[in-house]
Amino acid sequence: MRRTASRRSIFYSMVYPFDSVQSMLEFANGYSYMGIRLSGDKVDEDDFDSLRAWMIRLEREGYVEIQWTDLPEEGHRRIDAMALTTEGHKLLAELRSQSAGAKLKQRIADLAWIVVVSMLTTLATIQVRGWLAPAPAPTAQPQQVTAAEGESNE
Repeated sequence: MRRTASRRSIFYSMVYPFDSVQSMLEFANGYSYMGIRLSGDKVDEDDFDSLRAWMIRLEREGYVEIQWTDLPEEGHRRIDAMALTTEGHKLLAELRSQSAGAKLKQRIADLAWIVVVSMLTTLATIQVRGWLAPAPAPTAQPQQVTAAEGESNE
């Protein structure tokens, strides 16, 4: 699967959650809150499409700051802490604004604005042209029952 910069899908995919650089930056941004720790073999660093290789690349480019711990197993390392740098936050904000979800939100907001303005314009036109005539005031007074009539009905 080819990685894109911003997320192309609207919903987060559990099948392949790291489909874009944006999803990896979001993962790095929330890593300390997830309660998980990633570890892997040094061989994964050479695999172009592995999560570890991408995190190392993002760290080298200055978008992510990672604290590594060497494990007793030969060549294994664990990520203890991971956070976005200032540049990483800027890139994530830019990618989020270009993502499919952001575009959908903007379209929904535009549509809602169009509906509201159309309704207000229609109501204003109806009011100006006088098509909404005020309801006539009631002219007939309710009949009052006299004491004599009230006794005879009982």
